[in-house]
Amino acid sequence: MNPNKNKKPYTPYDVAKDNSKEGLGTKAYLYLKRMLDGRYGYIDLDGKITIQPKFDIAKHFQGGYAWVGYYKENEWMNVFVNKRYGLIDKQGRYVIKPQYSLAYNFVDGIALVQINKNNLAFINSENQNICGNKTFREASSFNAGFAKIRQSLKHPIQVIDTKCRIVKTLDNVKGPIPIDEREPVTSKVVSKKVDVNLDSSQELALKYINPTFSEGLSPILIKTRLK
Repeated sequence: MNPNKNKKPYTPYDVAKDNSKEGLGTKAYLYLKRMLDGRYGYIDLDGKITIQPKFDIAKHFQGGYAWVGYYKENEWMNVFVNKRYGLIDKQGRYVIKPQYSLAYNFVDGIALVQINKNNLAFINSENQNICGNKTFREASSFNAGFAKIRQSLKHPIQVIDTKCRIVKTLDNVKGPIPIDEREPVTSKVVSKKVDVNLDSSQELALKYINPTFSEGLSPILIKTRLK
């Protein structure tokens, strides 16, 4: 019997992971991941790159802004969960510097963000917590001027308005606030096949699919061409 028959191929990622035992792996892994998988930028409807690829994560534009992020260079086992999201405008400039572990689209000028594992907050476009210093264990994004929150696992689900005032307590609602209530879509997203204008040092990543545009821009995954 061949002991290597069902073994997966040893990849550059495995090399970096092994090196992590000596404290070298995270940066090596991220370098290889970005080189092989690419990074996100944005293209317009003509296929022109309007924001160069420099992000590990990129969401669609909603209301003139988009959440983008990068993997924080930290302990090996936390590479995939240690993300930091920031907000950019259509020129690729940071409006809010990367700092949140998760971030959701703005609705009526308010966005739901995750500060750490057990703390969610509502911020405005100036990165101010609309509820003062309050955070929540669970929450939904705002919908028609209201959002659901749960202050802790011991508390019932409550409904707040955009002034963070509690307007209703849902004593009879059991279970967690559904995760899918966190991510609203306020701008239409459409798929369109375009020829992407790349320079000689760039190529589309293997994960490339037809771009999906919102407000005239689409995230695009591009990698540096290997020589």
